[in-house]
Amino acid sequence: MTRTPSDAELVAQALAGSTAAFDELVARYWNGAVGMAWQRTRRWADAEDAAQEAFVLAYHKLQSLRSPERFGGWLFTIVHRACIENARRKKRRPMPLSDVEVMSDANHETSDASPNIDVRREIMEAIQALPERYRPVVVLRYGQGMAVKDIGMSLGVPVGTVVSQIFRANRILRTQLKHLVGER
Repeated sequence: MTRTPSDAELVAQALAGSTAAFDELVARYWNGAVGMAWQRTRRWADAEDAAQEAFVLAYHKLQSLRSPERFGGWLFTIVHRACIENARRKKRRPMPLSDVEVMSDANHETSDASPNIDVRREIMEAIQALPERYRPVVVLRYGQGMAVKDIGMSLGVPVGTVVSQIFRANRILRTQLKHLVGER
């Protein structure tokens, strides 16, 4: 049985010149980075661009990472900043017609979809309806399984703020989704 190397070990190998080690870090965190970016951008193409920019920047700044065991939190901070920077660059631009068509096709396909898809869509819509300040903590906590302390580090906020934002977001989600869990 082969042991999976830790983030710190992979960072050390990448700093020593191993591109395979950095590729492993990308494989480990790609979905989380894109997911977090999508929460901010609402467009898959923009989310993938932000994630890619974040990984490129992380690769070039890897030597500045003080705690290699916290690579994930550090990376999510970079993703968060890449999203903000991309939004500044793009400002508000109209949605391309191709995206509208894709969204329209997706809506038609899921009209007779299984209940699980409908539940997932409802949950995603409820998360999207959360105030902007709560969305990143919900995605990082429940979507990525990050610890509260790591979320605080990656977003640059105190742990107490993360805890209260998760609590408030949960309260809102519970109210919006109570019909799914049978609460009254």
